[in-house]
Amino acid sequence: MKTTIPSGIPNNRDYASVVGSDTFIEMERFSREFLATHPVVQASYGWVGDPLHQWSRQWEYPFVFQSIQDELQRRVGRSTDILDAGSGATFFPFLLRKATGAGSVTCCDYDATLEPIFETVNAERSTDVAFRQADLRALPFDDASFDIVYCVSVLEHTDQYEVIVREFHRVLRPGGVLIATFDIGLDGVSDIPPQDAKRLNDYIESTFARSDLTADSITVTPESITSVALGALQPSLLPWRYPLLSWLKSAWKRKALPNRIGKNLTVLCARYFRS
Repeated sequence: MKTTIPSGIPNNRDYASVVGSDTFIEMERFSREFLATHPVVQASYGWVGDPLHQWSRQWEYPFVFQSIQDELQRRVGRSTDILDAGSGATFFPFLLRKATGAGSVTCCDYDATLEPIFETVNAERSTDVAFRQADLRALPFDDASFDIVYCVSVLEHTDQYEVIVREFHRVLRPGGVLIATFDIGLDGVSDIPPQDAKRLNDYIESTFARSDLTADSITVTPESITSVALGALQPSLLPWRYPLLSWLKSAWKRKALPNRIGKNLTVLCARYFRS
């Protein structure tokens, strides 16, 4: 299955190409309209006011969107059900509902306070993006409920990713796809260090039939995008209000010595296919 946005760790050239693409510009337009029309969503953020304009999301959202479009083309003529696992409340599932021919889009998150937000947005937009409060370790869905599960920058913040990955596998139908993204901490302490990221990826690959990653695509190089490099070009892309404090907290949590002063991350995006 050929896609225009490669799996793996993005490099600077590909990142610039995606951010300058027509797809990103349309996504930007939708996101701005969404935030202006539904202030209840922005008021709910405990993270950033504008999720799209954040260093890794500028790659992750287009990657997931393109991957889903590719999968829908492969499934032409068949209804396709999509799960956003660990969704928060953002523009993205509503964009998917509008721009794709998916049969359904369901979001789930541990935060039960998001349910009335989804109800409000659905009423205001006349949409039907479903929301379920859920623990990713025990998803409240039957076996083989979805054709696509996507999970954006969630797995690196869990300490039971094996259980969660098995749940993703369980709720996917045979032939389904998991689209997963997660940060890789290059400073030695931020979620998650390279050795842990490798274990996470290896576990997902061992659980699923195959992925579209290669050894080269998951190797960090001088051309790989990093939060430090992008933050130097555009500081507003960094999501941390107090980066030094966040970095110190990560070091304390891991009881580890960092290999540099300050936070620095890259991101890995991949597609994993269920047999």
